[in-house]
Amino acid sequence: MIVKADYHMHPNLPKGDKEALEKSKKWWEAIGKAGVNCVVIAEHVYKNAKRAFDLMSQACPDDIFCFPGIEYCTKEGVDIVVFSNSEKIYKEKPLNTTFGMTYRETIDYIKERDYLYAYVTHPFTLGTTSIVNILGMDQFEKYTNELNAVEVSNGAFDTLMKVFKTFPISLFTKKKLDWAQKTQRLPETYRPKNPIFLAAGSDAHLFQDLGNHFELVVSSFDRETVFDKLVNNTDGQLVLVSKKFSLLALLKNLPIVLSEFLIKKRIRLCSKFSCKRCG
Repeated sequence: MIVKADYHMHPNLPKGDKEALEKSKKWWEAIGKAGVNCVVIAEHVYKNAKRAFDLMSQACPDDIFCFPGIEYCTKEGVDIVVFSNSEKIYKEKPLNTTFGMTYRETIDYIKERDYLYAYVTHPFTLGTTSIVNILGMDQFEKYTNELNAVEVSNGAFDTLMKVFKTFPISLFTKKKLDWAQKTQRLPETYRPKNPIFLAAGSDAHLFQDLGNHFELVVSSFDRETVFDKLVNNTDGQLVLVSKKFSLLALLKNLPIVLSEFLIKKRIRLCSKFSCKRCG
């Protein structure tokens, strides 16, 4: 039996519950069409990860596995996906408080709770959430080998990379282009020395972002067996889906990126002035 697992996606649901539930149903239609049958719902911590999972879980078809997760943002501003087979993850207040813990504290917090799992997330991503960019290469290597888990493929830049293949222009520096390529497919030299599991995610915020996943062989198609394989895999087959160039998809992602950036800025500002409305 084959599990086709996307370890990292964002439902990006609207505020109204009725509209959000309708969008959740459309997500599952798109996920099914993409050939994926196992998803970690890893909404950003500052976008109500629990609500995103609750609504997605409510709409989830019986033939697709849906696991709870959070893309946590540490005090330094580094992203890390934490996930579980238990919704207790959303009762862990420190994990549901943006900028609450340092990366070191986050790793310790996870290791102290045997039902929580995490992987070093898009280490070379462009922007402001990369562990390599913020904490440095030494810390990246340290935590990769401490968790023994890393995201070896992230689809965040698939559309952008398509732009540069379609229009070979040099808007990126060589370093940024190199980092975008490493985000798409992490070279083996950056993987853990003794991996427990490797992760691959679409990092989808839009339906058309879906596709990339890990194919994992399981002995039984039940929830416990599937989750156990998610967190104990070194023999998965990485599947990268070729996406058509879409300027519209690129433009649709821009306001999402800007919105998330502004939300984090607001939370930082609120934290500075001890505002209780932000979290």
